[in-house]
Amino acid sequence: MYNYKCALTGSTRNLVCHHLNGWNAYPNQRFDVTNGVVVTREVHSKFHIAYKFGNNTQAQFQNFCGLQYTIDWFSLKKIYLNFNEKTI
Repeated sequence: MYNYKCALTGSTRNLVCHHLNGWNAYPNQRFDVTNGVVVTREVHSKFHIAYKFGNNTQAQFQNFCGLQYTIDWFSLKKIYLNFNEKTI
């Protein structure tokens, strides 16, 4: 879905998957690929420093993207999802 790149920076190094809606609070979304985003370890750490661990939400990620990267996450996610539907 993210072509082995950070969705926010485009980097191809030190990638991890971030659960948009937290693993602990949303067990039914744990393995839903639309509940994940590929980011660098640095981005992931910045997010969790700001919002801590546990009970995280996609709304928090939207806020983080806007504040840290001037990115509208919900619009970007639609682009990624629409692109992938067309390539299947």
